Amino acid sequence: MNEELKHYLAQMTENIKTKNSVADLDRLRDTLARWDELVTNMVPASMAPVIPALRRKVAERVTELEVEAGQR
Repeated sequence: MNEELKHYLAQMTENIKTKNSVADLDRLRDTLARWDELVTNMVPASMAPVIPALRRKVAERVTELEVEAGQR
């Protein structure tokens, strides 16, 4: 990934970490289930290489939130 793509990925994943809570777990799961409709179609073609990495980050965040929810 070039620097522009890395920056784009960092911007998009920042919100996953800082602006979501356990309450958002269902929404994130829905995003993963409807990935093509919600994410892939909205991203400019030039940013397409970011999609697989972003999807992994969302999946990782879902797992983290599931663990957090189980600990409460």
